[in-house]
Amino acid sequence: MLAQGVRVTINTDNPGISRTTLSREFYRAAEMCGGLSPWEVFQLIRNSFRAAFCDYRTRQQLLRKAESEIIASILQNQNASSLL
Repeated sequence: MLAQGVRVTINTDNPGISRTTLSREFYRAAEMCGGLSPWEVFQLIRNSFRAAFCDYRTRQQLLRKAESEIIASILQNQNASSLL
């Protein structure tokens, strides 16, 4: 669905009842579709911020901060991988 442009998000629903974490749900999603690239994970996280239940200004501030941190992390990991 992500590849088709659907704004997919990964959620825990109620972690106390379902006994899961957001990380575990990302791993499950990756297993179900044969893996997720760092950029697909980025898109999933970005979609989650866009669907957040908070005011627009707060959502945009949080999204910008998260995007810059995630992009820096992805690029750092790609640069480290190219050195191997």
